Amino acid sequence: MKQSAGDHLIQFNVSDLEKATKGFKPSYKIRGGEFGAFYKGTLKQSGKKTYVLIQQIQGHVLKAKSDHSWVKELNTIAAIKHQNLVNSIGYCLSEGVRFVVGECICYKSLSHYLFKGLLPWGERLVAVQDAA
Repeated sequence: MKQSAGDHLIQFNVSDLEKATKGFKPSYKIRGGEFGAFYKGTLKQSGKKTYVLIQQIQGHVLKAKSDHSWVKELNTIAAIKHQNLVNSIGYCLSEGVRFVVGECICYKSLSHYLFKGLLPWGERLVAVQDAA
């Protein structure tokens, strides 16, 4: 793991990500698609356990940009902070495969709270207004 001056992201080693996902264990895979697979995992940062989502990027997306311009673009995106966006933590470049590491918000879905009756009506109204 290393972070360069002026960069918003940490550059991880593949071994860091393998450790976080228990060797990209199938049970840690959330989904796969045309652009790659998503894994859940945990990383230790500053002695604190952090839940992360790791996207393994593959296919034609890799050929669209050089490694340098891809990292530059990721750093630009990482600088954007908004309550409705997941924070980017880092990336990994390794032998033709790229990974993006993001913060994992480990909450249940809104529908879980709405349909299980766990939210009072006042809070439901606020959630609906915020979503609109």
